[in-house]
Parts: sequence; structure tokens; C-alpha cells
Amino acid sequence: MTVSAPRPRQNWELFVLGILWFVLGGAILYMQFSRPPIIEIEWVTETEFDTAGFNIYRSATPDGEFVQINPQLIPGAADPASGDEYVYADSDVQAGETYYYKLEDVEYSGARQQHEVIAGQAPRAEEWALILAAISFVLGIALIATGIRSWR
Repeated sequence: MTVSAPRPRQNWELFVLGILWFVLGGAILYMQFSRPPIIEIEWVTETEFDTAGFNIYRSATPDGEFVQINPQLIPGAADPASGDEYVYADSDVQAGETYYYKLEDVEYSGARQQHEVIAGQAPRAEEWALILAAISFVLGIALIATGIRSWR
């Protein structure tokens, strides 16, 4: 029976692993910064008798001028007795900025009712992703350096 010592990891394997970790860090950063920021406005209705639909208004300040952001009326639920759940995605926002919104009910009669102001903040890059990307970069550089150093 022959017993041999475990084979040390080859230089090129460390180098390739380092490249892969480095690329992973870059991919994480790319995914965080390439997607546009979005604020989702969500609301639920219990009933919608005589409700034609909804409008959403946005302002940069809570008591500023509110401007309608939906290009057309958001239609009400098909069954007015049961209500519905709604989500509107506002993509015309800047990361890290706070925006203020008002929801408006529009009835078939033309009557309109605006609801209280709510605030929403466009998300920045996720903190956990930045930390994970930094760890990936450091680990990648360390493995690349170890692989290169052992070639000498």
C-alpha cells in the first residue's frame, strides 16, 4: 500500500479562483448599479362602488405642488363589492431621494377624493451587496497574488 501526501493546490487553480471571485464582486456591483431605482406605491381597497379608477400625484416636498404621474387613469377593480390590491411603480426617481405621493379616487360621476400624503424613498445600492462585493474583491486579489507568487 502506497501512501502519498495530499497534492498542494496548483498555482493556476489559485489564480483562476481569484479571477472568479474578482468577477463575482464586479457582477454584484453591476447588478446593484445597473438597475434603475423604483418606488412602488401600494394600496388596497375594500369596496369600489362607483369608482372609475385612481390617479397618483408626486411632489418633492410634503406640502409642495403635486403633479399627476400616471399617464392615464388606473382602472378600478372588476368587482366593486370586493375591492382589490394595487401597485404602481414610479421609475422616474433618483436613488436616495425622498418623494411624496397622494392617491386620488376618481368616481364615474367625476367626483374626486385625495388621500393623505405618503413618503417613499428611492433605494440606493444595498449595503449587504457592497460588503459582499468588497469581500469578493479582497479574496479575489489575495488568491490571484498567491497564485502569481507561487509561480516564482
